[in-house]
Amino acid sequence: MTKIQNKIALITGGASGIGLLTGRLLLEKGLYRLIIWDLKSHEAFKKLDTEGRFSDRVLIDNIDISEATQVNDIIGSYTAQGLIPDILINNAGIVVGKNFVEHTLDEIQKTLSINVFAHMLVTRLWLPFMMQKREFHIVNVASAASYVGNRKMSVYAASKWAMHGWSDSLRLELAEVSPAYRVSLINPYYISTGMFEGVRSGWWLPILKPDKVAAAIVRAIEINRRVVRMPFLVKLTPALRGLLPLSIFDAIATILGVYKTMETFKGRK
Repeated sequence: MTKIQNKIALITGGASGIGLLTGRLLLEKGLYRLIIWDLKSHEAFKKLDTEGRFSDRVLIDNIDISEATQVNDIIGSYTAQGLIPDILINNAGIVVGKNFVEHTLDEIQKTLSINVFAHMLVTRLWLPFMMQKREFHIVNVASAASYVGNRKMSVYAASKWAMHGWSDSLRLELAEVSPAYRVSLINPYYISTGMFEGVRSGWWLPILKPDKVAAAIVRAIEINRRVVRMPFLVKLTPALRGLLPLSIFDAIATILGVYKTMETFKGRK
């Protein structure tokens, strides 16, 4: 079990969506200090603490986590105060929602920078300090797209496949050092936040409610769950992808409408 009460948690991309909801749940469970890193930090606190319950337990920083100098400097500031995360949630992410040939090179670079490099950067710079602790928990929020590609998701899916592979390797490496150094990988289907505004999916693969995903993340921390897949059909995806010929898997995904989900994508305004 990973204890939440009286611990310190850092959430990247924590100013909105599942990051914000996860932070609030952690505070409600007795978290000592919540640190939020986000480019939209000014929006976070009013949404997070509507009743004024957590004002002395939350630190919110406006930071671009893909910029090594910024991350290094702010980590130096926190460690000087003795604030080192017990729980690190790598949650920040972006999606463009275009066919690959329509992507600009800047869009490709930015997606990979935020969705992959930034998480590796933040984790790599924090790890030497976190490994001074007896235990810690890293949560990497990836996607069901780390199992299955889709039209208008080529770069996003690539970034989540990278996140998946890195997370698995990191988990194995840290487990060799200590069983109390834990890593959880979160692979949800579409979530009804502004990030995937306009996406459509059938009842058999429902778009997830943000509060359900946030609760699953917190539960994964509490019981040390290594992988979270949701909803139910996503749990079956790795087995189906491995056992079925690709043509049959594609046919099933087409029948289920998976490959058409991004046709109505609008994204965050």
